[in-house]
Amino acid sequence: MKLILLGCTVVLFTSFNRSKQPATSTADKAKSSINYYMSHPVHDWSGTSKEVTSIIEYNSSSHQITKVTVSVPVASFDSKNKNRDRDMKELTEESLYPSVTFTSEQITYTGNTASVSGKLGFHGIGKDISFQVTDRESENHKKVTGGFTLQLDAFKLKRPSVMMVKSSNDLKIDFTIEYNLQ
Repeated sequence: MKLILLGCTVVLFTSFNRSKQPATSTADKAKSSINYYMSHPVHDWSGTSKEVTSIIEYNSSSHQITKVTVSVPVASFDSKNKNRDRDMKELTEESLYPSVTFTSEQITYTGNTASVSGKLGFHGIGKDISFQVTDRESENHKKVTGGFTLQLDAFKLKRPSVMMVKSSNDLKIDFTIEYNLQ
């Protein structure tokens, strides 16, 4: 009888622990992208990467994201201008700092909008950032969109210049990342 009770306790305990484990999902690269935008008095430009690697942990009942990590190779951004992309890799010292990363520290939901704060790693420097995202879900897919603005000098990056005039210090980022939920 004691053996049966012990067996039932073990089964209940392991079942309870499994239900408390967060579910995970990885980004669908075909449906995910990160864009950057720069401005100069002569012209504006942007670049896009589809090489988004991201993993979320989420509550399997509410489907709210509880943790996210994102990584994107600097070399994967395409501005449709090979010379500009080459210069961008040189300015960001891509060979020394090949990726831009983000790891969340806190995610707070209000409806389908969430406030996200965490650590952004760029050009060998980690900075705390916060931003808003919109989280839409349909048919076992979760689509997260958002954006933020960085200051290049905060990451010890030189501002690109054209005709001896420097670009804006602002680097605007927006993203769309889609996940398949289990």
